[in-house]
Parts: sequence; structure tokens; C-alpha cells
Amino acid sequence: MSSLEEVALLSVSILNGNVGALCTKRELEKEFSMKISLAKLYVALMKLIRKSYLRSITMEHSATEKERPQRFYQITEKGRMYLLFHG
Repeated sequence: MSSLEEVALLSVSILNGNVGALCTKRELEKEFSMKISLAKLYVALMKLIRKSYLRSITMEHSATEKERPQRFYQITEKGRMYLLFHG
């Protein structure tokens, strides 16, 4: 696992719940003093989903809102175990 993937996993874990990529980015900047583009963060989050360390949930907005659906990330049990033994 890359170092970016590890800190992204840790950040989602620290935020403890449904967190979006922007919140995760802010946590990386705050806790780890990392400056990273959202594009690179999305790539890391997608890799973590493929490895089953994270799951993603898409939330639709109401019919009156014209915003795109928002994606949130949650750590899985496999992700928690990885952090427990490798963190």
C-alpha cells in the first residue's frame, strides 16, 4: 500500500463516519501537513475501495436540487484490521 493510501485510510478512520473527499483532503492537510490534489486523493480512495479497505456510499440530493450525487467513504473492518496491524 502506498503512503498516500495509508494516510487516506487513516484520515477516513479518524473522521469516523461518512466522509467526503474534501473533508479527507482537509484532514490530510491538517494532521499530516500534506498538500495533495483532489485528483490524486480520488485515485488513492478508489484503490482502497478495490482492496476492500473502504466502501463508498453515494447520496442523492432531493429532486429540487440540481447538484451531482455526493460520494462518502467509510472504513471497512478489513481497513480497521490493516490499521491495527500496520499503523
